Amino acid sequence: MVVDVAATAAFYVEHFRLEPLFESDWYVHLRSSEDRKVNLGVVRYDHPTIPAEGRATTQGLLINFEVRDVDAVHERLE
Repeated sequence: MVVDVAATAAFYVEHFRLEPLFESDWYVHLRSSEDRKVNLGVVRYDHPTIPAEGRATTQGLLINFEVRDVDAVHERLE
């Protein structure tokens, strides 16, 4: 749950080869171009569909991506 859905989604598209399956101003569903089982939802934190008591940006979230060749990924991202 984020403030800027488009910028957050663009980050994952650019750096982690995720591709959008659905896009709106408040929600983007991304899926890995390399593994269809890897999906990520990016949601606007204050959208009315989020219960009022849960409307806050995400904090303390850790996402791990396992890759076959970490050196190749690091080189591509530099």
